[in-house]
Formats: sequence, structure tokens, C-alpha cells
Amino acid sequence: MSTVAIVMIVIPVFMPVVRALGFNPLWFSLVLLLCMEIGAISPHLAYLSCYEGRAPTDTTMEDIYKSVLPYLACNLLVMALLIAFPGVALMLPNLMK
Repeated sequence: MSTVAIVMIVIPVFMPVVRALGFNPLWFSLVLLLCMEIGAISPHLAYLSCYEGRAPTDTTMEDIYKSVLPYLACNLLVMALLIAFPGVALMLPNLMK
């Protein structure tokens, strides 16, 4: 399922819950998009990593998965920071008020 379809299904369902729990909708949207990106590049789903047909002929899926690991580690670090310190994601929008 595409990212746009997932967002169109998930946001109307979860946004009332997010607001009722007192979370910032912008923060929730960022966490949701980052989760979807992590799922799109991590193995088993990894539909963004399936470029074996476009890569040079000696490139294997194992090579592609190994090359994705640094990006996956960075995304997991950003996710941990967003959850631990939500003010980081909201700093610039709060300056615009």
C-alpha cells in the first residue's frame, strides 16, 4: 500500500484520539511519517529497497540491505529523539506563533 493511502486511512481514525490524549497533531504526523519511512526501507517490507533490477548486475539484495542499514540507524535515532524530546520537532512551529 502506498504512503499516501496509508495516511488517508490512518489520519482520520487516529487524529481524534491524538487530540483527546493531548498530543500535538504535528508531532504525531512527523512520528507517523518517520515510522512509515522506517518500514519502507527496513527488510521484510522494504519496498523502497527493491532496486535490484536497476542496480549493476553483480549487486545482490544482501548488498542493498547492508547499504540501507546506516539510513535505518539514523532514522531510528531520530525517532528516539522525537519521542524523548517532542519539543525538538515543535521548536520552529512554536516560534511562528
